[in-house]
Amino acid sequence: MRQAEERLGICRSLAECITDWRDPEKVIHSLTDLVRQRVYQLVGGYEDANDSNQLRHNPIYKIACDRVPELDENALASQPTITRLENHVSPAETAKMRRVFVDHFIAQYETLPNEI
Repeated sequence: MRQAEERLGICRSLAECITDWRDPEKVIHSLTDLVRQRVYQLVGGYEDANDSNQLRHNPIYKIACDRVPELDENALASQPTITRLENHVSPAETAKMRRVFVDHFIAQYETLPNEI
């Protein structure tokens, strides 16, 4: 998943659809980092944000999210942070995200398809 994300940049593109509402002086994790963490957790079969508290210390998820997998350091985002992200996304931002997926899909064709 990480290799595909590095090639396609979908998580970064999705994060760019979200207006950052957070106080810049208190930000620990970028929006791209939060989206990437959430997507990787979903791909790993962790559907609920409450799994974030356990997975934030998981070395495999840390490596996938460009963190050094040292014990109790470089933790990923907590469940409350991931939940705030999920609850913050507006319908307009969701529409922008849908467009990102369509644009990425179309970009895979050398010649634009007549229909999708």
